[in-house]
Amino acid sequence: MRPLPAEWSSGDVPRCQVAVIGAGVAGATAALLSARAGYRTVLIEKQKFPRQKVCGCCLNARAIDLLSKLNIQSYLAPFSNVPITATRFYLEGRSAVVEVPKGQAVSRQLLDSSLVDAAKAAGCEFMEQVSAVVLPDKKFLNEESMPDHGSSLNSSSLNRSSLNSSSVVAASESPTKNSRLAATEHDCRLLELRSTGCSNSPESVRHIRADVVLICDGLGQTSLRYFPRLKSTAATNSRIGLGVTIARMPGDRQFREGEIHMAVSRQGYVGTVVLSESELNVAAAVDAVFLQQHRNPADALISIFRDAGVAPPEGLANSHVRGTLPLTQTTECVADQRLFLLGDSAGYVEPFTGEGMAWALTAATRIQPLIGKVLSTGWTESVADEWQQIIFRDCGRRQRICRLLSGSLRFPLLLHPMLTACRIFPAMTRMLVRRMNQISTGQEWK
Repeated sequence: MRPLPAEWSSGDVPRCQVAVIGAGVAGATAALLSARAGYRTVLIEKQKFPRQKVCGCCLNARAIDLLSKLNIQSYLAPFSNVPITATRFYLEGRSAVVEVPKGQAVSRQLLDSSLVDAAKAAGCEFMEQVSAVVLPDKKFLNEESMPDHGSSLNSSSLNRSSLNSSSVVAASESPTKNSRLAATEHDCRLLELRSTGCSNSPESVRHIRADVVLICDGLGQTSLRYFPRLKSTAATNSRIGLGVTIARMPGDRQFREGEIHMAVSRQGYVGTVVLSESELNVAAAVDAVFLQQHRNPADALISIFRDAGVAPPEGLANSHVRGTLPLTQTTECVADQRLFLLGDSAGYVEPFTGEGMAWALTAATRIQPLIGKVLSTGWTESVADEWQQIIFRDCGRRQRICRLLSGSLRFPLLLHPMLTACRIFPAMTRMLVRRMNQISTGQEWK
């Protein structure tokens, strides 16, 4: 595990101002902006970059506008971004086209890597193949591994090599006679870092302190195991996300460049977009029961294509389709004592035409003033309330639109009227698309 800069050290435990867990769009963008603001920032990612992502690859107009304000064109320039001008829906052999005001198809692998590179260039420390867990204010530690200095621990004792995985006891477990209660400092958060690329040895476990921690580790929220009140709750009927990037074959001419091709059935929907002359991205939201009824995820997607009346991509049958946790999740509390939840961690619904990345970029930019407030004046509950309101206003409203649209697709009697409405009232559908794409407040860059 690569050490952090020596100037960050205080005792044996390095201290940064902003720690970001998860290097997706939300995390990498937040780390980039924090580093540009002059904060000592570390970005922690459990996977090795560049990495594949189970996600659609479409940026809508709002996401494109937000990305353009990051001034990272030099990092994105080498990659081919395919313009998107329309979404073509397929349903039981019928089709309808909805114009898209401005959109792009871009590889998530390349986009996320570009954002990380820009953050590193701004001075952010990037730690890949490292998992992070936020430790609670109080935690049981084996007495034999810790010096007896009363009820609080100093920074040097927290980083001793004896503090390995066997010495940590989950807060939910009962303390043994050899355990005692220890408290961390109140002006920062303590993070436990574990290398995912080597054995579970004392050298693979480290700790850092952070004045502010941004939780951007997706639907799983693995960094919050000790914070159940911040954990998301999945909807009982939530669909499963599936995704894969495959080679574009000669027989895939039905998938035109510049269009999102959406195959819709009663069991879910599959979006396909041309990434380049040689690649297609396939992303879907599928009923869990329907998925279990098939031999593998690829077969389930092929079934949806055929039900919709469109030929599936030639290479799909032999591809390795990856899945996600349930897509629709609600997070009641998105901030607590120097912790802020961003992106998918702050709640998620089945997105349309790049909405997911637009939510992530919006949150990453809107959090910056609150980071400055905490670093300058300390933590207050009013900061948590303010972030709750921002998430509800800037992301929650658009998520409700997506929830309404995705919910409508579950009712067979509504599907054909919706398709007919797209054909008869194109102006109405264009207005809805523009409403979802616009930047409502202009306050993201204060």
